[in-house]
Amino acid sequence: MSTFPDGLFQYSGMPVGGGRYEGMWGGKAWFVDYDHGTVGGKGDKPDAAQKNLQTVIDGASEWDVIYVRPRAADTAGGDPQAILPASTSNWDVPYTLEGLSIIGTCPGNSKASANATRLQGSATVNDTPVLYAKAPYMSFENLTFRRGGSTNCGLRLGTGVTPYALSSTVNNCMFWKIGSTAVYGSLMIDSWHNNILNSYFEECYRGINLWGEHANPTGNIIQGCTFGSTAASISCNIYSAGTVLNTIIDRCNFATSQPSGGSPNLYIEFASASTGIISNCTLATATLTIATAMTNNGILLSNVHYAPATNMEPTHVS
Repeated sequence: MSTFPDGLFQYSGMPVGGGRYEGMWGGKAWFVDYDHGTVGGKGDKPDAAQKNLQTVIDGASEWDVIYVRPRAADTAGGDPQAILPASTSNWDVPYTLEGLSIIGTCPGNSKASANATRLQGSATVNDTPVLYAKAPYMSFENLTFRRGGSTNCGLRLGTGVTPYALSSTVNNCMFWKIGSTAVYGSLMIDSWHNNILNSYFEECYRGINLWGEHANPTGNIIQGCTFGSTAASISCNIYSAGTVLNTIIDRCNFATSQPSGGSPNLYIEFASASTGIISNCTLATATLTIATAMTNNGILLSNVHYAPATNMEPTHVS
C-alpha cells in the first residue's frame, strides 16, 4: 500500500490523496480499473489497479479514498459500459470504514462526468441496494448508480440502527433507470445530516426516499439537484412516509410535467408532519396550486416557481 503526502499531484494531475484534510492522519489512495486492472492487483497505484471495487473496499481503512476509472464507452449503444460486482453480491461498505470516499475519475463536474463511471448491481440480486453505505462521514462523487436485478435501491445511506451512520455526502452523482419495482427508491436515506448535492435523477420511479422506519431523518440537505425523465415513469421525486425534521431542499429543478407513474403522483410528498424549507426550486408544471404539485405537510416554502410552457416569466406557486 502507498501513502502519498497530502495534496501531492501525480498521474496526469489527479490528486493522489485528494488534498483531504484527514490525509495528515494517514488516509491512503486506492485505484479501481474494471477494464485494465487485475484481480491480483494491489490497487495502490493506477498501474497496479484492482479490477473489483469490493476487493478494494474490503482492504481499505477509515478515511481512505478509492478512485474508480470509467470503463470504455459503448459507442454502438451510446452509453458507458457498466462496472459490475465480482460476484452475485452487490457492494457493501461496513461501519468500520468511517470517512471512506469513492470517487469516479472522469474529468469535470457535470452530469456527463457522473454518467461515465456507472456502478450497476448484480443481475441476480433482488434484495440489497446496489451499494449499501453503512459507515459515517462517507463521500460519493462522480458516480452513476443503476439497478441490476435489485428491487431495493441504488444507494442506501445508513442502516437506521446502531451502530449509526451519519453525515455523508453525495455530490455530482447520477441515479438512472431505477424503476417502480425498487420499493425503497433510487437513493434511500436512513440516517441524519447528509448532503445530497448537484446530482441527477433520471428515469427514476421514486427519486430520494427519506426513510423514517427506525427514526426521523434529521438535518438532511438536498441542493442543486435535477429530477428528470417522462412524467409517466415517475411516482414521486422526493418522498417520506414518516416525519422528517429540519430538511432543506434548495435550488432543485423538477424538469418534467406532473408525475403520473403511480401514487402519489407528486413532485414532493411529506406524508407526515415535518419541519424544514423548500426554497428556490422550479417545477415544470402549469399548475398554480401547491396542493396539486406536492404535499409539504409543515415544510415551509420560499421562492418556489412553476414553469408553464407558454410563460417565459417565472411565477410563484401559491
